[in-house]
Amino acid sequence: MAAHEQSILTMITSSRGQQWPSDVPIRDWEEAHLNVPSRVRLKLFTLDNDLVVRRLGALSDRDASAVATALAQSLVLHPQAGD
Repeated sequence: MAAHEQSILTMITSSRGQQWPSDVPIRDWEEAHLNVPSRVRLKLFTLDNDLVVRRLGALSDRDASAVATALAQSLVLHPQAGD
């Protein structure tokens, strides 16, 4: 498959408002270079790679693992009735 030259991204929010069932708290938020406790919100979107200006930080291994697990659980496809 040809590369699309796009990245799949997700939100990081510090909002204390309503949480989504798929929100993943970032435990090591300071290590990720965030200013306040935050969480990954699995609201996915794509962005052309040439629009990414810079990388601000990175999740710790344990936070990245928690996000990967939540993403896998969110993307489970259920068969349609009658299939």
